[in-house]
Amino acid sequence: MEGNDVIDGISPRADTVGNSSAKVPVSIHDTEALMIGKERWDEVMRMKAAGQSVSAIARQTGFDRKTVRGCLRKREWAPYRRKALVETLLAVHQTWLAERAAQVNYSARILFQELRGQRGYKGCYETVKNAVRPLRVEAAAAALTQMEIRDRTCHQAQIDWGEVRVRFQSDQPKCASS
Repeated sequence: MEGNDVIDGISPRADTVGNSSAKVPVSIHDTEALMIGKERWDEVMRMKAAGQSVSAIARQTGFDRKTVRGCLRKREWAPYRRKALVETLLAVHQTWLAERAAQVNYSARILFQELRGQRGYKGCYETVKNAVRPLRVEAAAAALTQMEIRDRTCHQAQIDWGEVRVRFQSDQPKCASS
């Protein structure tokens, strides 16, 4: 299995990219998707101008009738924009959460307990869990691609890992990691 394979709508999985200690899936559901592109919007408008009904347009395009009506109400195409997030009870703790999450291995349960006990948080566990998820994914992705090395004199170096397969005279490819 390659690291960029899509399985059940989750891609790529961090545990398949090369480090068996990271077990954080990266979900495609966390990203924005184009709802109706300009070309499809133009197509709906052309079909309506040709005299087709909303139901006929919906059948041919695969859109719901309400989606077709929404397209027809607009004078010009505009990309989908997500509404601005409403500030949650967790917003005042966001900086602390980002710093502390790495220290407790991104455990939403521990962070929730500390927020409740030490910081006066009145919100629910689900809010904390949803706030920790992108932090965990970001850390897992960073851990898969970088390694920091310190020598005895505390000098630092960073290594970015990669893999190259080269065929020599034998049939077996040699693997050289950098």
